[in-house]
Amino acid sequence: SSGINAEYGGIGKLVGSTHMVCAANFKVVPANVQMRFKWVMENVPSAKTLHNQGNLCFGTLDTWLIYKLTGKATWATDYSNAAATGIYDLWAGKWCPVMTWVFGNPIGSLPEVVDSNASFGYISPDINLGCS
Repeated sequence: SSGINAEYGGIGKLVGSTHMVCAANFKVVPANVQMRFKWVMENVPSAKTLHNQGNLCFGTLDTWLIYKLTGKATWATDYSNAAATGIYDLWAGKWCPVMTWVFGNPIGSLPEVVDSNASFGYISPDINLGCS
């Protein structure tokens, strides 16, 4: 955040918040998770129903891999991957309610965000990795 503060420091002082300046400079990139989520929710008829039933979650590739490797026991990501989605607020340390609202991402469908060195769980014994 020191790079952000240095880059936007003067503007941040002018508008009263470096955080607001960064949010105002947010760029929508089609490859970001929030755009994929929005597309799915608007174009896949069963998506809203599945989400309302608690059977639809969104995350990044690492989230999916962790979910599969732990036998669906863990739905989590780390801070760097969460930040890459464009909807994670690094200052507050949580999914940004404003950005999730803008893109229609219910916060409950997003993974838990933990430290990169946290335990993400154990590989399920049902997973065959081709080694013994």
